[in-house]
Amino acid sequence: TLGLALLIGLTMAWGFNWPFLKIATSEIPVMQFRAVSTGLAAASLLAMAWLSGQTMAVPRRHWGILVVAALFNITSWHVMIAFAVTLMASSGQTAILAFTMPVWAAILGTFILKEKLTPRRLLALAGGLLAVLLLTWRDLADIGDHLWGVALAVGGAFNWAIGTVIQKRVKWTLPSIPLAGWQM
Repeated sequence: TLGLALLIGLTMAWGFNWPFLKIATSEIPVMQFRAVSTGLAAASLLAMAWLSGQTMAVPRRHWGILVVAALFNITSWHVMIAFAVTLMASSGQTAILAFTMPVWAAILGTFILKEKLTPRRLLALAGGLLAVLLLTWRDLADIGDHLWGVALAVGGAFNWAIGTVIQKRVKWTLPSIPLAGWQM
């Protein structure tokens, strides 16, 4: 029951995040909004990790890869998506394109991580792409009016996928909460 309640809460938070992002970036410059929001998120995650007694130190051998992963997972994702939201007609369109990330991660994982494209994965990729097509079908005629927004949303998703693949290659000794906090 708790898991279901948390899933519903997370789904609602993610859903409300997109229209909020559109409203916020119409009032606050994108870079300022992202600096404040990610700064607060980082401080919250690091405080939570510290208060729960988790290891906070990043091993020196991971500093470089942590920065690279952060540039793709956090920095480029947050900036590109925020600008995409400002250029697209609706935040929903941006969200649909942004969450093509698993498609890109699966494709990149095949080439970089040498993961096999099994029939199941191919079916999942086809299903994901079909879902994006169905969700954007009625808006395809308007894509030309929002080409930069589309490019930024898909670019943000692609960069997030790169960051995910980079992060997957590393055997991190740091727990996930402080790892996410340091990336922010």
